[in-house]
Amino acid sequence: VNHMATILSGNGIRYEGELLKSPFKLRGSPQLKLKVKPGQSRGMLVAYLYDVDLVGFGTLVTHGARALHWATPGQVTDLSFDMNAIAYDVPAGHHLVLVFDTADSLYGAPVPFGQRFMMSLPFSSSNVMSMTLPVR
Repeated sequence: VNHMATILSGNGIRYEGELLKSPFKLRGSPQLKLKVKPGQSRGMLVAYLYDVDLVGFGTLVTHGARALHWATPGQVTDLSFDMNAIAYDVPAGHHLVLVFDTADSLYGAPVPFGQRFMMSLPFSSSNVMSMTLPVR
């Protein structure tokens, strides 16, 4: 359990959904489709989906990662991936939070040790991210 205020204080991006009026049953693999702008030819994006209560404490529901190995630095590119499959019930009164980062200790870095990389998510009205949630 993490408090949302402590997650990625300056290194990532967090998107918060609205409070749920009724329970939400997630079943399957959430899918992400977005555009990214890598700073190097290699990079990684890790996504985390949290169930967050009214005071901001979140339980990790699922996550997923996607690496880029031959990107053109500075060029916007499509990036799509599935998160890990889940069976999880989000209670009424909670909300979902999607968090992005470029590193996770569970995954090896796609760049040599000590080298840094950057990836931005350039959003505009014509460049929209989507997440498909499998529900029942």
